Amino acid sequence: AGDSVTNPDLRSFYFQSPSIEDAESWTKALLTDRHQSLKDETDAYKQVCESFPLQLANCSQMIDAAEAKAEEMEREAYNVRSASEEGRRKVVSAVREMLERRCWETKDPSKRKDDKPQGSHFFG
Repeated sequence: AGDSVTNPDLRSFYFQSPSIEDAESWTKALLTDRHQSLKDETDAYKQVCESFPLQLANCSQMIDAAEAKAEEMEREAYNVRSASEEGRRKVVSAVREMLERRCWETKDPSKRKDDKPQGSHFFG
C-alpha cells in the first residue's frame, strides 16, 4: 500500500473472495508469480553478468583490430605520399634538366653544333 512519503500515487486496495480458500489460493498464486518473476529476473541478471567479460573481450579485440587497421592505413598513406613526392621530384628534375640543356647540344662534343650560325649558310 502507498503512503504519503514513499509513494503517494499508490493507493491501497482490497481483495474480496467468496471463501477463505479462494483468498488463500489467490494470495498463494500472487506470491508464487512474484517469486517466480524475481527468480527469472535474477537468473537473467546473472547471465548478463557472466557474459559481460566475454562481451568486453570481444569489444576489446574489435577495438584492437580497428586500431591496427588504422595504423596500417596510415603507413600505406605515408608510403603513397612518399612515392608520389619521389615521382614529383623526378619529374621536376627531368623537366629542369631538359629546360636547362639546349636542344641542339649533345653529350658528344664532336657532334655538337656551334651556337652561332656560319656565314656560308646565309645569303648576304
